[in-house]
Amino acid sequence: MSQIVLVCPHCSMRLGASSAPAAGTMLTCPTCSKQFAAPGPASSSNPNLVPQTQPAVTRTPDKKPPPVMKPPVQPQALGAQPAVKSTAQLTQSPSKPPQVAQKTAPANAPAPAPTALDSIAPAYSTLQPYQSPQAFPQPARSSSKGLIIGLSVAGGVLVLVLVLIGAGLYMAAQSFSPVVQNPGMSGSIPGLDLPSVSGVKPKPPRRLPETLEDCIEDIRSSDQTFSQMFLALNKLTEFSPQESRREEVAGLLDPLLTARESSVRSGAFRAVKVWGTQRNVPTLLKILETGDRSSRSSAMEALGNMGSSQQVAEALAKQMLLDDDRSNAARALEEMGPVAEDVVWQHMESRNSRVQSSACSVLAKIGTKKSLPKIRELIQKSESDISRKVHLEIAEREIERRVGTTEGTGGIFD
Repeated sequence: MSQIVLVCPHCSMRLGASSAPAAGTMLTCPTCSKQFAAPGPASSSNPNLVPQTQPAVTRTPDKKPPPVMKPPVQPQALGAQPAVKSTAQLTQSPSKPPQVAQKTAPANAPAPAPTALDSIAPAYSTLQPYQSPQAFPQPARSSSKGLIIGLSVAGGVLVLVLVLIGAGLYMAAQSFSPVVQNPGMSGSIPGLDLPSVSGVKPKPPRRLPETLEDCIEDIRSSDQTFSQMFLALNKLTEFSPQESRREEVAGLLDPLLTARESSVRSGAFRAVKVWGTQRNVPTLLKILETGDRSSRSSAMEALGNMGSSQQVAEALAKQMLLDDDRSNAARALEEMGPVAEDVVWQHMESRNSRVQSSACSVLAKIGTKKSLPKIRELIQKSESDISRKVHLEIAEREIERRVGTTEGTGGIFD
C-alpha cells in the first residue's frame, strides 16, 4: 500500500499520510507546531508531496545547525543614535536552521491562511536602556542624632542635680553636728566641755590594759561585750599564772565561758587554759553536754591542760564515741597522761574500727607497762582482723619503746 509523504516547509520534517489531502488544506506540523497549506498533486514543481511505497519514519534532526555568525558591530560616531530594528527584523530569528527541500510554491497555489502566531506582537519593539533597581530608602539620621544629643544632655543635668543635692545634705549635716575637740590637741580650749546631740557626754577613750590589775578591773566590769573584754582577755594570756591570784582570776573567767557573745567565750577559753583551776571543771563538763561544737572543742582542750581527775578522763573518753569530738577528745586524753589509761581501755575492744583505732593511738602515747599483757592478748584474738591487729601491734611497740621492754609477740612488726 502506497503512502503519501508531506514535507514541512518550516522544519523540513517528513510527515506520512495514508491519502493525499486536498490542496490548500491547513496542516499542523507535530514537530515545530507550525501550520502550512497542503500542496497539490506531486509534480516536478511541487516536491512537498512525495508518494512513498514504504512506511514513513518520523525522525528528528541529529545535529543542530551551526550558529550564524553575526556581522561585527561598526563603531558609531559620538552623539549618533543607535539604529532601531523594525518589527519584521526582530521577529526573524537569525539562528533558524535552513529549510531542506523547500522550494517556491507554484503560482497557482493558494496563499496560506494567517495563524495565531503571526498576530503576536514582539515583546520589545525598541531598545530600552537598563535601569538599576531602586535602593532601599535610608532612614533619616537627623532625628536619631537629635534624640541621642537630647538624652546625653538630660543625663548630664540629672547627674549635676544629684551632686548638688548630696553637697547640700552634707553641708546641712556638718552645720548641725557639734565638734568636740580633745583638750590635748592644738586649737582646743582647756576646760571646755561641749555636750553631744543626745545630751550625754562622750565617753573618754578606752585605756589599754598593761598590768594584771588592769585586766582584772576590766573583767570585773558589768559590760561583758566584746569591746570591753577583748583587750583584757588577750592581755591576760600573756601573764604567767600567779598562784596567789589564780583562784581569783579563775572565778572571774568562769561566767565568761558561757557568755552570749561567741567572741567573748573564745577569749575566756584561751585565758582559762592558762589561769584555769578545778573551780572551772564543772562549767567545762557542762559545756561538753550542752555546748556547740566549737565550745566543746575549746572545753576539751582546756580540760586536757588542767584536768587530772578520773571524772574528767571519763567525760573525755565518752566524747570519743562522737565523730565530731573524737579527735579533740583523744588529744585531751593524751595531754592528761597515764591518769587516763584505764578509761581508754573501754574502747580497745570496740566494734567501731575508728573508735578502736583512736584508743590504740592514745594508749600508745600514755600506756604503761601494765597495758602490755592486755594488748598482747587482744593481738592473739585478732588474727583474722588484720587492720585491728596492726593498730594493736603499733601500740605495743610504742609502749615497749617508752618503758624499755622488747619482748614482742611475733607479730607483723617483729
